[in-house]
Amino acid sequence: MKKNLLLLCAVMALFTACKKSYFPPVDTLKAISLGKDTTISVGQTIQLNITTTPADYNKALLRLSSSDTTVLTVKNDGQVTAKKTGTAVITATNQLKTISATCHISVIATTDPLTGILFTDTLSMEAGDVVQLHYTTTPPNYDPSLLVWKSSDTTVVSVSSTGTVTAKTEGVSTVTLTNKAKSFSLSGIVQVTDKLKIGLLAFYPFNNNTNDLSGHGNTGVANSISSIADRFGKPNSAYYFNGTSSYILVKDKAELRLANTDFTINNWVKLDSYDPSYGTQIICKRGPGSDNGWSSSITGSDFQNSGQGGLGLVSFGKGDISALSTKAIDLNKWYMITTVYKTNVQQISFYVNGAFVNTVYGVSGPNAFVTADLYMGKDNPQVPSTGYFLKGALDDVRIYGRALHATEIKKLYNLTH
Repeated sequence: MKKNLLLLCAVMALFTACKKSYFPPVDTLKAISLGKDTTISVGQTIQLNITTTPADYNKALLRLSSSDTTVLTVKNDGQVTAKKTGTAVITATNQLKTISATCHISVIATTDPLTGILFTDTLSMEAGDVVQLHYTTTPPNYDPSLLVWKSSDTTVVSVSSTGTVTAKTEGVSTVTLTNKAKSFSLSGIVQVTDKLKIGLLAFYPFNNNTNDLSGHGNTGVANSISSIADRFGKPNSAYYFNGTSSYILVKDKAELRLANTDFTINNWVKLDSYDPSYGTQIICKRGPGSDNGWSSSITGSDFQNSGQGGLGLVSFGKGDISALSTKAIDLNKWYMITTVYKTNVQQISFYVNGAFVNTVYGVSGPNAFVTADLYMGKDNPQVPSTGYFLKGALDDVRIYGRALHATEIKKLYNLTH
């Protein structure tokens, strides 16, 4: 009997010990305060003044939440960040959720300290120019990241987030500078002129047609050419010539004879092969016989030893003078080739990819009375030759009735459209 009584006491003692281990923890928190209701601005971050009773209560045991996290977010340490305008309630509770406190916070639009902007109200630029617009703000230390730049016509000029303006093409655009709070705005007019249009006699961008965009009406008639991607990979923006039957014909006009004037011939070309005889005709306007026009070509036989061709221009005027560049033109690469003639000094200068190569002196100008049509990609069929057909691609053909400056030629090379 005594043995059974001892066993019962042991079981009761064990049960009592287990029952005590399930009692909930004691939370000493009696009160929480998050401070007064307040108002802050969008983007502002504040720290709540959290107090507890007792004062030494472990605040890490509190849980804070926002009634609308799109308006306000809150961290458990009491850091509040305003996201957008509105009102939200911040609630703090203990883990047992027996004690809580709230705080109402209103979010208003940001108060922007900007009171003034000053920058030029008019700006003249050349197509291709890049200019950094300079401005001043009141106050002078205003945060530039709070400013927004905008161009009314991005086809004429584009403007970066820091105020760098790039002139693209002739026209007018309004550049506006506004703060993000939209409380202050200032505009300026940008006038873009395109000197590369001055003196154009013919311009063929070859955007899936042979139209002349110079305004002179020298539209070409195509034969057996194929529209292909240009040097930038843009589809239908250049033409391929097959080397046997491809060409473009432009009817004769006095202005295209390039007689008694300075002139510039500029185009992009990519050769598949060199002509094994005299050369490859890029553009020519000549008839049979001597003293009969002009021709812009890439030589064949003259550069056969090196396996490369040189840019050349033949002026079939007095003496039929041939001029050659000293830089070779490789195969299977796009090149911008430029020939500039100055009639008063009778000299031809060659440029490749916008860079000066060499000058040839003593070259007389073309004959003013040659009425032959202009051909691109082959020789005039009236001339007894092999045809000098172009096998390769041609793009952006320009003929000017003036001598372009080196800076203008560089701009042509840097054009991206």
